[in-house]
Amino acid sequence: IQAQAQQIDETHFIFNIENPENLNHVVIFLLGTIPFPDGMGGSVHFSWPSPEGPQWQLLGHISNQKPSAIFKITKIKPDDLLSSGPFGMMAAQQSFQSNTISQIGIAVEPLATIVQQTPAAGTQ
Repeated sequence: IQAQAQQIDETHFIFNIENPENLNHVVIFLLGTIPFPDGMGGSVHFSWPSPEGPQWQLLGHISNQKPSAIFKITKIKPDDLLSSGPFGMMAAQQSFQSNTISQIGIAVEPLATIVQQTPAAGTQ
């Protein structure tokens, strides 16, 4: 369990995941200590390691009403990912980025925006 995120800015947080080739699923959950502000939630993004920098894939979201989610990531291919999105190149500016670390990004956004987003194909 990783409970310490690196805060990129006021609404973006990143968790580093070592040895991503061993992952089949990612579980995201709120600890229950700090809820999202009313009307807000967190879109969940995943980035495979890449020499070109982070390539982000939308997995889904969590909220106060949906405080946990399990995402199957085995069908997500690094070539299918996008470098754009709410994180863009933010994480590439961090010195911890390497070819052996994936990242999970949480973007705090209005729920009205989050529910309109479509997770990428291959995400369950």
